[in-house]
Amino acid sequence: MKTLPNIHPGEVLLEEFLSPMGFWMELQANYDLEEARKSSNIVYIYRILYSNPYLQRSLRIVFKFIGIGS
Repeated sequence: MKTLPNIHPGEVLLEEFLSPMGFWMELQANYDLEEARKSSNIVYIYRILYSNPYLQRSLRIVFKFIGIGS
């Protein structure tokens, strides 16, 4: 059985959420540098949090508790 290459969570975030919304950090950087920094920090924090399965599970529990997500 052929295995698929590993997919980084940042790639999923970009392909599934940021691209469909028309959000590109490069274009954002041309217009407003501060906003680009904020958006890149969000992606960086997302990568850190969701790379750890224990943090991922705890975030799901917290989000479910406060009513964000399924």
